Amino acid sequence: MTDTLGYTKHPDGSWEPIKPLEKGYIYSAGMVTCSRCGKFIRSMGGPMEGCICVHCYIEDLRANKETD
Repeated sequence: MTDTLGYTKHPDGSWEPIKPLEKGYIYSAGMVTCSRCGKFIRSMGGPMEGCICVHCYIEDLRANKETD
């Protein structure tokens, strides 16, 4: 099982994994959802713009692989 919940895209085009929140910190109560399919990614730490779930990230990798 992986600790990656989804991915968020940086302005330079790179992707950063969204990990579970660490205990002992204070987080915002904004939910993080996939910008493509609307799937719930994380209940706290949002809002985050341009996030995608693991499923959509894998689908993008497959689509890009097929076009190469």
